[in-house]
Amino acid sequence: MTELAIRSGRTVLDVWAVRVAPNWIKLLLLAAIAALASGSPELRALVAGALSDAFLAVSVFVAGTLYIVYGFERRFDADLGEAMARRRPWQPTIAALLGATPGCGGAIVVVTQFVRGHATFGALIAVLVATMGDAAFWS
Repeated sequence: MTELAIRSGRTVLDVWAVRVAPNWIKLLLLAAIAALASGSPELRALVAGALSDAFLAVSVFVAGTLYIVYGFERRFDADLGEAMARRRPWQPTIAALLGATPGCGGAIVVVTQFVRGHATFGALIAVLVATMGDAAFWS
């Protein structure tokens, strides 16, 4: 899948006959957004306030979720990855419960277990679908 995305990105650049490295395009886009956001003091204050509020709100929930999950593992000398690997039929349910927690801490835990090979692709999809409910939590 990653190779497909890389190939399609190269194809777009080849069609336009542009020989600029993709990182430069991203930097130019970031500079344009920063220039627009710093146009007026009111807009700058609004953007900075929104970004800081969102960062603080999400980081608190992520830190709390990770603290609970890894504290539980440490307190009871358990390994969530091994427990998920042993109970494959329950993985989507466990992953959905972790994803239903505010923030994306549960998703971080399940994605880590998926990368380590302890969680199935179904668990990964379940946590991502359950994490989409965070938008309802914040509104």
